[in-house]
Amino acid sequence: MRNFNVKRYNIYSCITITNKEFQLCFDPAKIRDTDMERIVPDFIFISHESMDHMEPAQVYSLQKKKKAKIFCSIAATVDLIQAFPHDYEFIGSINTLIPGSKLRCENLLIEAQKSIHCDYMMPLIFKVSLIDEKISILHCFDSLISKEISDFSKNTSLAVIPIGIAKGVSVDSGVEFMEKLHSKKFLTNHFKSTKELIEFSKISDNTKCVYLDWNQETEISLPSVDMDFEISVTKQFSKESNYSNLMYMLCNFNSICCDIINDEVFLQNLFAIYKTVTIQNKAVLLFIYTLIGLLDSNKISSYLLDDLKNDLTANISNENNSLNTIILFFLGVYAQQAGQVNFVNESLTLANEKMEHLTYWVVQFLGRSITANKQSANEITEKFLKILSNSNIYNSVVVRRQIFWELYRIMKVIPSLTAKFVDIFEDGLTDVNPDVELLAVLCFGLANKVRKLTKVQLDKIFNLLNDPEDDVRETVLRIVRNLHHLDYIFENKGKLFDLICDQNCHVGYQAELTKSFVEVLNEKSDKTMV
Repeated sequence: MRNFNVKRYNIYSCITITNKEFQLCFDPAKIRDTDMERIVPDFIFISHESMDHMEPAQVYSLQKKKKAKIFCSIAATVDLIQAFPHDYEFIGSINTLIPGSKLRCENLLIEAQKSIHCDYMMPLIFKVSLIDEKISILHCFDSLISKEISDFSKNTSLAVIPIGIAKGVSVDSGVEFMEKLHSKKFLTNHFKSTKELIEFSKISDNTKCVYLDWNQETEISLPSVDMDFEISVTKQFSKESNYSNLMYMLCNFNSICCDIINDEVFLQNLFAIYKTVTIQNKAVLLFIYTLIGLLDSNKISSYLLDDLKNDLTANISNENNSLNTIILFFLGVYAQQAGQVNFVNESLTLANEKMEHLTYWVVQFLGRSITANKQSANEITEKFLKILSNSNIYNSVVVRRQIFWELYRIMKVIPSLTAKFVDIFEDGLTDVNPDVELLAVLCFGLANKVRKLTKVQLDKIFNLLNDPEDDVRETVLRIVRNLHHLDYIFENKGKLFDLICDQNCHVGYQAELTKSFVEVLNEKSDKTMV
């Protein structure tokens, strides 16, 4: 048995697990400034790119403290590198994993498996094993349960399990995790409030579960488990193109990228083999190509693009993370890196109401493409708006959520497009989907940089302070501090201050910050009048 300190910083995701040798940090996001000082990680794990699981600025700050190694999904890798493209030390700390990855790092064996969670690109759960101590920690983040995850949990000392708020995850499904996972102990994760945690404690086996609320920490004694630590991972870079070597290349890309980039013959062969390998290998290759493109987009072969054009519209599948969607993901990232957009018209043929998961990725591809080349932005924007004008596509909950994510991406880069989108933003403020409401608020926060909001728009934003979804209320409180409408804020400050006593810790924290912000403005205003 070994003792570990466990501390929660975010009820949705962020926890640290610490022993005498190291600190593990999972999904850094929504961490208070005062808490950032307490986290000094050696290893950072990121399940997916959602804003309540990864905040790039916080990941960056934490990594810098001890030059921590980062292990994350491919989409999280892209977001982190694009956020800090010129810090090569930081980029060099990032290790990209996909389901099935296995990597040895110092005394840790790190394994990744598929998370069952929305349409993100290859979201992950992690198993982190301490080899010498034979202690294994499984973190399920906000995944749904699956047979693969159940099998993955065999011989684990601790499983961190979701008990709420993610799509399809509830207090009852938290019990299902405890019943189906083969773990010695369990730790609560991803919930709304203390009330939900208490409800779960009443129906779960409290002899095996540790109930950790926000801002709490505890010591957990973890038992050793039987494990086979024979690591069947190639220990040297091989130029063979079989699946295991491609997986090794992907997981160890940072340590071997010079060997790849500077060997022109090998690099060209790496692009040439795409058309001859299996779909499984094509997927891994596309992720490797993505990493190469992030490093140097000039290295991407034009012949590869021809092969991708053929595959993009062949064997069309509506499955999450199908080859079609991975190609769209690659093309979108490549467009951003190279400033060169390809196959817009071909992608548009894939968008229809019967293929909502595939259409989700068409929308992301178009959003990335609009930000890639400002000269062609208006032309692609018109095609993007044409998709939105199809009510059957727009009314898909899956697609509409991604539409607003892309609107937010576009607004961060090209706020001058506000006039084309402002009516859509306003429509989003009264959407039935809380994710859309949240993103519409964020879009208005960016739009306010170049355009004054109307009273109707401000009223709709402030009405969301009563929204039942915690993330929506929290987002409004954050955005209010950046609005150029001080008179309106002063008139409605009572609505902001009331949320200091909100049952959700993150909402209450943002309300406190907003109150301090308003009080400082009031004080400055009074001095000016004097």
